[in-house]
Amino acid sequence: MASQILSIDFQSDLLTAVLFVDDINKDIIASTAVIIRDKSVEEVIDELTSAIDCSDCRCFLSLDASFFSFRNLNLPFSDRKSIDKVLPLELGESTVDAIDTMLIDAMINEQETGTESEIITAMISKGVLTKYHAALKEADIQPEFITLSGLPTIAEILQTVYAPKDFILLDLRLDSSTLFLISEGVLQLVRPLPFSPLPFGSGPEAEFTIDEDSGKLQVVGLEYSGESYHEFARAVKQTLAPLSLSEDIPIYIDGTAGTTKGVSSWLETKEAFAKPCLVCGRPGLLPLPIHLPEQTKEHAAFITACLCMGKQANKAKDYFNFAKGEFAYRSKLIEYRGKAKVAGLALLAILIFSFGYLWFGNAGLKRKQAALVSSIYQVFKKAQPDVHRIVAPMQQLQVAVDNAKISTGDGEGTILPQTVLHILRELSTRIPASTDVRLIRMVYESKGLRLIGITNSFNTVDSIKKNLEQSQDFSTVTISSTKQTPKDNKIRFEMKIDVRRGEK
Repeated sequence: MASQILSIDFQSDLLTAVLFVDDINKDIIASTAVIIRDKSVEEVIDELTSAIDCSDCRCFLSLDASFFSFRNLNLPFSDRKSIDKVLPLELGESTVDAIDTMLIDAMINEQETGTESEIITAMISKGVLTKYHAALKEADIQPEFITLSGLPTIAEILQTVYAPKDFILLDLRLDSSTLFLISEGVLQLVRPLPFSPLPFGSGPEAEFTIDEDSGKLQVVGLEYSGESYHEFARAVKQTLAPLSLSEDIPIYIDGTAGTTKGVSSWLETKEAFAKPCLVCGRPGLLPLPIHLPEQTKEHAAFITACLCMGKQANKAKDYFNFAKGEFAYRSKLIEYRGKAKVAGLALLAILIFSFGYLWFGNAGLKRKQAALVSSIYQVFKKAQPDVHRIVAPMQQLQVAVDNAKISTGDGEGTILPQTVLHILRELSTRIPASTDVRLIRMVYESKGLRLIGITNSFNTVDSIKKNLEQSQDFSTVTISSTKQTPKDNKIRFEMKIDVRRGEK
């Protein structure tokens, strides 16, 4: 059964969440939530779990750029393991905090095997991430992927029809902004930029409001923000000036302070970018899924990043991923929870039955044990009447059985066709005492009988063979070898005899 996907996007001003019905069809949404970040992390998570059933689903988490610090590096190698080893050394001097208190990841932009590589690094404080990760874990939510907000949006833009390979994505929030530069379909630059829709003293503070009648979430107080957006555009141009980009490079706008009505017109003026800006979420750019819950329509403009995170959930291996180390997704409790409940109930029933059986049947088991011990002693006395001291009857009987096998076995536990005594008697009968022969070795095993002896002539060897062939206990008699010794002219011979199995 396909799993539900819970996509959570933490921004400096909002938390947005989307629950997809399954991880196959990303056009069907079960529920959504948009929560204003005017309270503690724990309270925001509590409000999220009240709005969405977060149990039994895969979770993917994205955090906005204000959580991270970024740096572009050129390294003289492209091996991923080598890059991971050298990053703490390269970044240690550029961070105020101790490098071992930071979690680091890198995206490799360009590389040639064995040569240098261009990478973008991102660092986040382990203490900050622990705070958010612990709050989610307390609500039984365990992210299996933690990345930078905006990267899934870029991936969705690149998958649209006639998508440009070079473009800029600006994520504008009420108290921060992030610049993403994409060149040849690859992320080249990430820069958090200072931004405030309303400079101090220019008007009422911009804030979120919820319409009491429709329940629609909207941003108010941006009526006098034109100059702020013009200043922001100039800051973007100054940041990108050293790169000599084309004047025609498309600009995409996203975020609470970017998708609000009227904002794009300020950014398109000659005081800003002097060209059209493409707002994410509008029809034709990043359209919303076909099936939307009714309440989602009231805040659809704010969930683009979250929707993109969910749609890219199974394709996110090339993004930054901070779900590692102590924050790694370590178990599949969600996948196996149903099976674990069934197994737990079955185990509990077995334990209860076992304790009951032991409690009520203890006396009966003791009586059966006493009867079995008595039977063992009786069998032992009948089998070994000459043994008067019984210490461990089972072991003593086993020793007696092993000793009895000596006369019928080959020493390895294999039962021989005839007993050793029977074979010796048959050889004595078939080889007369008058025969001039000396048997120097006899080997008797399950494979047959082997005789080695010395005599004076080859005729004697043939005579012994003929006599043995007359025995009903021997099926075949074969002379394996005969050899005359130079020293005394004696004949050394070897015979192989197949023994018939006696009647049982």
